[in-house]
Amino acid sequence: MAKVTILSKQSIMPSQPTCNFHPSISLSLLDQLSPPIYIHILFFYSTYLPDTSEKLKSSLSQTLKYFYPLAGRIKETGKGKLHVECNDKGVEFNETRVTGVSLESIRKGPAYEFDGIGRFSDFPAELHQVKPSYTELSRFKAKNFNSH
Repeated sequence: MAKVTILSKQSIMPSQPTCNFHPSISLSLLDQLSPPIYIHILFFYSTYLPDTSEKLKSSLSQTLKYFYPLAGRIKETGKGKLHVECNDKGVEFNETRVTGVSLESIRKGPAYEFDGIGRFSDFPAELHQVKPSYTELSRFKAKNFNSH
C-alpha cells in the first residue's frame, strides 16, 4: 500500500498583482446548485529533473496572472449565493513523497490503488475557506513523479 508523506506546503501567488476591475465573480446557477466536489486530474511523468518543482511553481505563478480567479477564494454572500473573491491569495502547492508503490504499478493498476495521492490533508470543511484550485507534485521511488 502506498504511503504519502507531505514534504512541503506553500501558496503560489500570481507573478504580478491581478486587475481590480473584477474583484468578485459570481458563480453560475448551475455551479450554485451543484454539490461541492473536486475533480482530480492526474498527470504521470517518468522523467525527473532536479528543478522540476521550481519550474512547476514558476509556471503556475505565471499562469495565475491570466487565470486569477484560481488564486482567489470561494465565498458566500449574505443572500446565500456563491462567488469567487479574486484576492490573489494563491494556489496551494504541496510536494509529497510516495513510498510503497512504484509509478509503473499505479499506471497498470485500478484507480483505487493510488488512494492518498492528491488528497489534501487539510481540505476545508467550511465553505468560506475553499480554494478553487490545488496543486500537488508527488515524487516516487526511481525519481518518477506525478502532478495534479
